Amino acid sequence: MVGIDWSSLRQSLDGQLLLDSDPAYEWTRKPFIARFDEILPQAVVMCATHQDVVEALAFARRNDIDFAVRSGGHCFAGFSSSRGMVVNVTPMAQVKVDGSRVEVGAGIRIGAMTNALIDHGLVVPGGSCPSVGVGGTTLGGGIGVLGRLYGLTLDHVVAAEVVLADGTVVTADAERHPDLFWALRGAGAGNFGVVTALTFDARPAPRMTNFYIEWDFQDAAEVLKAWQRWAPSAPEEMTAGLGFTAMDDLDEPAVAELFGAMVGTESDAMKLIGELVERCGREPARVNCREMDYRETALYQAGLLSAVNNQVVETPQGQIERQGCRFTKGEFFDGPIADEAIDRLAEVFVAGRTAGEVRGLELAPWGGGYARTDRHATAFVHRDTSFSLKHAVMVTPEASQGAKEAAYRWVTESWSAVHPWGSGRVYPNFPDPDLTNWGDAYYGENFARLKRIKSQYDPQNLFRFEQSIPLG
Repeated sequence: MVGIDWSSLRQSLDGQLLLDSDPAYEWTRKPFIARFDEILPQAVVMCATHQDVVEALAFARRNDIDFAVRSGGHCFAGFSSSRGMVVNVTPMAQVKVDGSRVEVGAGIRIGAMTNALIDHGLVVPGGSCPSVGVGGTTLGGGIGVLGRLYGLTLDHVVAAEVVLADGTVVTADAERHPDLFWALRGAGAGNFGVVTALTFDARPAPRMTNFYIEWDFQDAAEVLKAWQRWAPSAPEEMTAGLGFTAMDDLDEPAVAELFGAMVGTESDAMKLIGELVERCGREPARVNCREMDYRETALYQAGLLSAVNNQVVETPQGQIERQGCRFTKGEFFDGPIADEAIDRLAEVFVAGRTAGEVRGLELAPWGGGYARTDRHATAFVHRDTSFSLKHAVMVTPEASQGAKEAAYRWVTESWSAVHPWGSGRVYPNFPDPDLTNWGDAYYGENFARLKRIKSQYDPQNLFRFEQSIPLG
């Protein structure tokens, strides 16, 4: 790529082309997770229109430049970073509302879309981290506090605008390019084209009772044993996740946490939570439960997540919260984990803790609205699972190589403690670069059809990365 003349691309854009000599390059190139900061792109293309994407792809084809597509840059495996070019759709953040039909640019963040829709009394069900890009989370699933009631974010997509490998701009929906529309909903991130806009059928924004319940860690295993049989079968109005958390200060003890929200009253929520407390036989050390409107709910849920965003970058556009060097593994479970494995999981969680290391387990209940859509109706195959478990560990970017290797060993040991009870399937939005049979893990029996659609829409395999769908 030595000697590439970037000036022609710069002149063709409505957005910006950022090279390493540009002041905004340094903070724009970095993804949300600092583990991947060492991946230095030659250029970042900040695409303001779908035509900018067309120009960027044409330039990449002519100059044989590898590239990655980015909306929010939160990929756990670093697939939204590239040493060639980053095609960043963040500037495409428009919102148009027509009744319950909502069209957004694929670069809009969850927080910005939520705030815009609440003004209209609407919500698109999805996650709670406000800086996550709507494009990325939607194309791989989209889970959150309304998911067990209404389903995945991708279940609300009715159309997608896509720039294909040859530069053609198409709209994919149930009538136009139906195979592509099927594939985008569950496997659309960086595989078939660049999604530049999404149209959703939104839902009325409800009042919700938000809760945060905390136990001393000595009770963590018993709480989890009860939770795994309670949360996935709770009324679909309730989404109650469970976490184990150990912060980087060794003087701060690890805790077990129940967190989430319910479309219902405080008394409704506390009655159900009381059932969990009775089942586990362990009284919580802390209880917080309050009914809120949806704007307050979004802020409350985002606040629960923000404690581990411990890297703050000052930019001309304001502060950006990031995470450090993070390693993540996850899996779906179709049934309960054996008691002895849960005991082992809790033991591993606190063993060998070191200062500066943040550890977390996050269990999310499925069922309800997630399961109402047939597993073959979209590319998203994980419809009949019971719950997911994500293992994560984080150290600072400045940590020693030894500390980073120790963090990776811990997350692998934690995952291994319960893997024999897992389904072998993995949520596509939680990619794991260690997976060997990743096609089956992410896509199951839908993988074969996805490869055929890949051959139809990207026959030259322009959109490729370490775990991109191959030609079929």
